[in-house]
Amino acid sequence: MAVSAVLANCAFAGLGGANEDALTPDPKLLERAKALLNKAPFIDTHNDLPSMFLETKAGDLTSFDMSKVQPTLCADIPRLREGCVGAQYWSVFVESGTQKTHTSLHEALREFDVVLRFIHSRTELEQARTAGDIERIHQAGRIACLLGVEGGHMIENSPAALRTFHELGARYMTLTHWGDASAG
Repeated sequence: MAVSAVLANCAFAGLGGANEDALTPDPKLLERAKALLNKAPFIDTHNDLPSMFLETKAGDLTSFDMSKVQPTLCADIPRLREGCVGAQYWSVFVESGTQKTHTSLHEALREFDVVLRFIHSRTELEQARTAGDIERIHQAGRIACLLGVEGGHMIENSPAALRTFHELGARYMTLTHWGDASAG
């Protein structure tokens, strides 16, 4: 959900003097919230866009004009901007069932590839690796991009794979995501 929608929902809920009967957010509160978000970046900690690129067009980024709203995707540049997203964690996710076929690592690298190509193809985006990077990128008016690995199965029990993911920009890895090797 875009930050402006979240902020509007807060205003609807009586957290700032909105006209609750008409469900109209208080424009002054929205303006104040946007001003605050210009100073301190809103960090969205989960976005599945990389998986969607692979699922819908096999990672062909030229199939989408990300400078325009893409209703079939979970995010695009206009909606990230509208939502005042200052930093975005892009999720690297591969189904846990890929453990059975020993393709978890391979598929994870495909996902890293697509998200890094996306980040590097957009002037509005820049990869961040540290908190300092997030602040610098946000102050420059761009969206800081970080990567998170959603499921430890993707390293296939290899510390070398974990180190490689870190070099590629991963800054967190969950131990599990949706299931285990017996799940899909």
